[in-house]
Amino acid sequence: MILFAGATADVVTTYQNLRLYGPAVEAHIVQRWVSEVVGIRAGVPVAKLVQLGFVLFVAAWWRPWTPWLLTLCGLLYTAAAVSNHYLLL
Repeated sequence: MILFAGATADVVTTYQNLRLYGPAVEAHIVQRWVSEVVGIRAGVPVAKLVQLGFVLFVAAWWRPWTPWLLTLCGLLYTAAAVSNHYLLL
């Protein structure tokens, strides 16, 4: 639940920032490229779903650490959402 809550908050705040300031403000190069190619409305969810897929893949690969990895990634998503919301970077 922490992972999905953090990922959802990250999607919302990333979408808001890219709408306000454009794709050039995105630090993640792949997120920026996808948003520039397919547009912000489709680019943010698509890139974030791919990002979440990689998180789940790595967590499944390192099965004994899965709960810790998912919690850590959820907290990192939450930190990214806070950074997006308050424009910390």
